[in-house]
Amino acid sequence: MYGLDKHYAQRYTQILLLISMLVHALLGVYFVYIGILPLVILCIFDALVYMVAMFLNKAQKVRAASFILLAKAISFSILATFLLGTDVNVQWLILLVVLPVTTHLDFTKLQRIIIVATIPLTINLQFVLQATHTPIFDMSDDVFLRIFFANIVVWGVLAEVVAYGILTKITVDTHAKDADNYRNMSFIDPLTKLNNRRYADRFFEKLNKSSDAAHVLCLIDIDDFKSINDTHGHDVGDIVLTAVAGVIRQSIRQTDLACRWGGEEFLIGLTDCAITEAREILEKIRRNIEELAVPSEKGEISVTVTGGADVLRQASVKETLTRCDEKLYEGKQNGKNVIVI
Repeated sequence: MYGLDKHYAQRYTQILLLISMLVHALLGVYFVYIGILPLVILCIFDALVYMVAMFLNKAQKVRAASFILLAKAISFSILATFLLGTDVNVQWLILLVVLPVTTHLDFTKLQRIIIVATIPLTINLQFVLQATHTPIFDMSDDVFLRIFFANIVVWGVLAEVVAYGILTKITVDTHAKDADNYRNMSFIDPLTKLNNRRYADRFFEKLNKSSDAAHVLCLIDIDDFKSINDTHGHDVGDIVLTAVAGVIRQSIRQTDLACRWGGEEFLIGLTDCAITEAREILEKIRRNIEELAVPSEKGEISVTVTGGADVLRQASVKETLTRCDEKLYEGKQNGKNVIVI
C-alpha cells in the first residue's frame, strides 16, 4: 500500500484542515487590526470553504476534501501575492502542498504528478506578478506578515511531517495488531473457543521433550455424542461441546494445552506434570463433566466422557497419541465414563 491507508488519510486531511482554519483565523484577526477589509473577507471566505471540506472529509469523501484543501492553498498563495506582493513571503505557502500530495493515499499517481508539477509553475507565476504588477496593498514593510508566513511554512512542514509520522506508526501498529489477531484466531476453534489442531502442532514444537520433566497427554471423547445429536439436535450438541470445553478450560493451567481435536474429541496436554498429579486432574475433569446438566426441550442431558492418557517423555507425540487412542478405545469397551492411564 502506498502512503497512508484511507482511514488515516482522512484523519491526516482533518488535521491539515484544522491547521488551515486556525491560520486563516489568525490572519483574519490581524487584517481586522490593520484595517484591510478585503483581506478580512478573503480569510472568512476561505475559512468557510475549509469548513465545507471538513464536512466532506467527515462524510468519507476524502479525495474531494483533499482537492479543496490543496486548491485553497494554491489559490490563496496566488491571490495573496497579487494583493500583498512577494516581500511578505506568502508565495512560499505553496510548499506546504508537497508533503500532503506525496504521502496522501487518496490521490492517484497521475494526480500527484500534476499537482506537484504546478508548484514551481505557481511560484514562478507569483514572481512574474511581482515584477509586472504593483500590489494593491503594499505590505513590504510589514515585519509581522513576513515573519508570520515564513514561520507558517517552516512550522507547517514540520507539523505535516510529525502528523504523517504519527499516523503512519498508528497504521503500522494497527495492521500488526490485526495480523496478530487473525493469526490467533486461526489457532482457535470457533465453537468451543479452545485451541485447535493447528495450535497443538505449534504447542508440541515448543514443548521441550528432551527435559527430565514428564508431560502427560490425554485424549477425551464425549460418550454417545451421536445419540445426543440424533435425539436433541445439533444445536444442543453444540451446547454440550461448549459445556465440556468450559470444564476442561477451567481445570488446567495456562501452560497446559486444551484443544478440540476433532468432532467430540478433545486433547489435553499437561506440562511438567507427574503421572500421579495428572491422574487427579483428569479424574477431576471427568467428574465435573459427569455433574453437568445440559438443558434441552426434552429435559436435562447428562454427559460423560471417556479418556486415554499416557506420558510423553522420550517417545514422539504421534506414538504417545496412538497409545492414548488405544487406551481411550479400551475405556469405551469397558463401560465408558472412565480415564484410562
